[in-house]
Amino acid sequence: MQNVVKKARNLRIHWNETHLNEDLFLFLTENYSIEIVEMNLRNNINGISWYVMDQHIITINSKLSGFERLLTMWHEFGHYLMHFPNKTVGSYFWGDEKIYKGNRKQENEADAFAYCAVIPLIWLKEKTFTDLLDEGFTDEQIWKRKEIYERYKI
Repeated sequence: MQNVVKKARNLRIHWNETHLNEDLFLFLTENYSIEIVEMNLRNNINGISWYVMDQHIITINSKLSGFERLLTMWHEFGHYLMHFPNKTVGSYFWGDEKIYKGNRKQENEADAFAYCAVIPLIWLKEKTFTDLLDEGFTDEQIWKRKEIYERYKI
């Protein structure tokens, strides 16, 4: 997981120090020439990171909203940051366990990147569970972030 921390900190965007929003995501993807596509994805797939014909593409499920959408954006950017330019791999999927079961390590890294981007460590330490629920996070999202902290200390 040190690879995640190192690459995220090299971005100099205050990852895991402050809540990273959609505007910053869009700024970074534009800066890195990543095309963003929103469309209705099937089979509970939240997002896909692609590398096709020398172009990085992140597809976000158009049915998503709120923090689930934001988590998906940062998760897919995490794949770009940590798992590309491995051009031998065509795509990563997030949201359907059957599809990415074989890439669990890479999915865990992208999850950690996304959860730390959206729920920074300071929020985890200073806000109560109820405060985080009031911010719009679900029970599952809060527990997942706490699990990432307990496992990796980030």
